[in-house]
Amino acid sequence: MKLENSFLGFTDKKIPMQKAKIEAALDKPIRFEGAVCPKKDFIFRLLLSGHRPAEKLNNGRFNLRTYERLEDKMEYRMQVDGEDCYYEVNKTEHDFACYLLAENLASEESANQFMEAEQERLQRERQELDEQFERDIAEKLAAEQAKKDFKLWLEEQSAAYSNQERMDLMRTVFLNLVGTANANADLLVLIENIDRPMCRDKLISWLHNGNIASRKIFECVTGLKLPKTAKETKAFLSSVSASDYKASVQFKMRKSASKTPAEPFFILTRNGFKEVMGEPLVKYGLTWFIHNISGLYRITEARSGVMGASGKTKQEALDGLKGLIGRLTVEGVKKSVQDSITSHGISPRYRDAEEWQKTEDAA
Repeated sequence: MKLENSFLGFTDKKIPMQKAKIEAALDKPIRFEGAVCPKKDFIFRLLLSGHRPAEKLNNGRFNLRTYERLEDKMEYRMQVDGEDCYYEVNKTEHDFACYLLAENLASEESANQFMEAEQERLQRERQELDEQFERDIAEKLAAEQAKKDFKLWLEEQSAAYSNQERMDLMRTVFLNLVGTANANADLLVLIENIDRPMCRDKLISWLHNGNIASRKIFECVTGLKLPKTAKETKAFLSSVSASDYKASVQFKMRKSASKTPAEPFFILTRNGFKEVMGEPLVKYGLTWFIHNISGLYRITEARSGVMGASGKTKQEALDGLKGLIGRLTVEGVKKSVQDSITSHGISPRYRDAEEWQKTEDAA
């Protein structure tokens, strides 16, 4: 009889690494009665023929070269009671034989019954795994579709957003706190629909401590003060509802340390012109503006929106602009400005011909 792929439950309760090691040992081939078979079959067939596991302490071991006495060693055997002949086995094989006897699996009938039940159980487990896999795939696809639907819904709601007062608030907050305008209404849509689970989740990830402008907009729109720590903010947003919102709060603009008041200008980005707040500067026959983004001062040519220089301080940025003029000359910079306007258009600030002419006269 062959045990095939079964170990008759001997390794079922072992940890994965131990299970693999034991099964590999019992699957090793051995020649027995003129044929090669796995050691597990060898042990099982010995049990069928009346052999039983036995232990004997060998306390007469000597080193054949030095004749020194060696440490006692336990020997494991398979032998028929009352007979002197035996098969020497290792501890794993000995334990396997002991297990089969203890579980009444040392007969063909009991072993066959166990293997049939085992195959039925494995088949059920495989079927359950397949079904669970299909459920997981379906849930994953449903979640991905839900994300796509939510993204589309948010885009549609943002495009159709009509509360101009709140859009103006958002523009003012971003220009004052960040230095650039945000014309996207996504944040306002999320705030107004916080009771939707996906809107709430998006808000939680959006309103982290680094997003000072977005946090301020939430506070102005809802009248609620956000906690200072990330953990407290997450807990707050997880529990708050639109019904908890209070009256809107007016945004208090930060006072600029500069004597020159900031004005709205536009920088050229990959996605077109983007509004920022900057201090006007007329230098080298051109109109520039100085603005700060993420702690870096930038000097940008006003009509083209192209940056000329940047630095950690205003003076460093001005020195950089001087270096640019030194390398390209005023005429070379003017040509670059005109080339950019030809390719990308003029800044929205100067699309009014009268305003453009005013700038030219000032230059």
